[in-house]
Amino acid sequence: MSDYAVSYIKNALNCPTLSPPDKTQLNGYSQRPEIWEALVSLADAHKIGGNAAVQTAWKEQVSKTVLDVAQIVNRPKKLIHGSELEHMPPTRWLITDEIPEEGTVIVFGSPGVGKSFKTLDDAERVGQHKPVVYIMGEGKSGYKARHKAWLTFHKRKDEKLYFYDGGVMLTSHMEREAFLDEIREIKPVMIVVDTFARCFDGEENSSRDVGAFMRACDAIREELHCAMVIVHHTTKGGATERGSSAMRGAADVMIEVSDDEGMIKVACSKMKDSADFATYYRKLLEVPVDNGVTSCVLVSSDKIATKADELTPNQRQVIQWLASDVFDKGARSSDLKNATGLSQGSFFSVLNSLSKRHLIRKEAKYDPWVLTTAGADLARRLGYYKNLIAA
Repeated sequence: MSDYAVSYIKNALNCPTLSPPDKTQLNGYSQRPEIWEALVSLADAHKIGGNAAVQTAWKEQVSKTVLDVAQIVNRPKKLIHGSELEHMPPTRWLITDEIPEEGTVIVFGSPGVGKSFKTLDDAERVGQHKPVVYIMGEGKSGYKARHKAWLTFHKRKDEKLYFYDGGVMLTSHMEREAFLDEIREIKPVMIVVDTFARCFDGEENSSRDVGAFMRACDAIREELHCAMVIVHHTTKGGATERGSSAMRGAADVMIEVSDDEGMIKVACSKMKDSADFATYYRKLLEVPVDNGVTSCVLVSSDKIATKADELTPNQRQVIQWLASDVFDKGARSSDLKNATGLSQGSFFSVLNSLSKRHLIRKEAKYDPWVLTTAGADLARRLGYYKNLIAA
């Protein structure tokens, strides 16, 4: 957007007096009647009710118009010929196999599982070499100790990691511009939004509101050519990320952080343009900071991820039933479905996934399902060879 339009809008929201807008100062935007009308509406609102009326007009009408027009005018050309695709560079990584340059990454998990420790660790590592901005939307009082603990443990110095104090409503054009005004000179290669809830002012279950948030992240990512890493919570049951599926649809990478018997489990939940990274484990190590204050850093765990760790509860249930005496000669789909109690959609999704992983098989269409050698070995390691009483 033109400097004049931005300046005029800021003055309208913040200044006690306001002059009428000057159309000659809009430059290329003078051809956009929506922008001129938006500025005039702010001036009219100011005449009637001063700054309070301007705030109302901005919130209810003007902000969306200005944002939509700015996105259209500033949008780079995106049309390319098919022959040019071969010249597009391969995926480059900030964190190998996890955080792509200029990608959108969602790190999600239940409260207290360590997702912010994992994300801060990534930011610290990248920030040793390239500029990173970390938005402290919540829990900011603890970051002083966490940051110092990381530097102390790894014997490093402050380099290029910057912390932004407080959340940024990224769908607000004015707030986003104010945020960008502060960080443009830094030229960050990665921005961490911790958390989504603290930087989002819509309805989480609304695909429209969440879609607008993701587009705002895209606008930042495209302007700064950086990665956007968004920390998010899971649903109450912890099975998946909270809110609309529009977030998952727009993400390049989804990383699930969960607790596994006291260990921090990091698993790939979605990888758009590359192979899923292997599940791995980390743990928190307490580190003294100063004056009796301690914090934690993320360190490697001795635990190794296996195929068993990657099974969902429903997949485990099917493996367990096929390893039981109830189905010692295999199980037809209908009998196995009745035993597990799963819905039809979930049941056949589980069968398909276990079959693709070569853990279960059947010889022909109407033959019973049985465990493969790999599936039987896995069931044995899990201690599933025991009697089950069919419900």
